[in-house]
Formats: sequence, C-alpha cells, structure tokens
Amino acid sequence: MTARKRQYPRKVREKIKWGKYAVLVLVLFLFYLFGNVWQSVFITRLTQRNARLSSELRKIQAENSLLHVEIEQLKEPARIRTILEKKMSLTDAKTINVFIENEKE
Repeated sequence: MTARKRQYPRKVREKIKWGKYAVLVLVLFLFYLFGNVWQSVFITRLTQRNARLSSELRKIQAENSLLHVEIEQLKEPARIRTILEKKMSLTDAKTINVFIENEKE
C-alpha cells in the first residue's frame, strides 16, 4: 500500500493558494511595519543624542573661551614683571651697553 496524496477539489486548491499568498503578504507587511517603527525609534534616539552632544559642545566651547581669556591674562607682560620683581627680586637694568664691532677686511 502506498500513501496517496490527498487531492482537494479545484476550488479548495485555489483558496489554499490564495491563502498562502495572503499569509505571505501579511508577513511582508508586518516586516515593513516593524522596519518603519525601528527606523522611527532609531531616528528619535539619534536626534536625542545629537541634542545632548550639541549642548555638551556648547559647554566645552564656553569653557575653552574662558581658558583662552585666562591664558591671555597670564601672558600679560605687566603681570610677568610684577611676579619677577616680587618673587625673584629682579629689577630693570639701569643701563644697557651695546658694543658693535666693525669687521675689517
């Protein structure tokens, strides 16, 4: 005895065929919806991260500007002169002698 494959009537076979296509279309539609939701969530996370990084960048740029101002204040010649006079007891030279030798050929 061999097992025979059950033969459905033609109308039933067509319904099964369309049912398989309907399931395939439904599965593809669900994947499409999942992809759209995932993409939306991903874009939202990137937007939030971008906003956080932008605010952090502005904060670091402000700190950088303050540090540049502080560096310029520390480099002022008057400040350096007062520190040298107070801490190292250095004073201005009274006279400066410059000797220039003429080259003889």
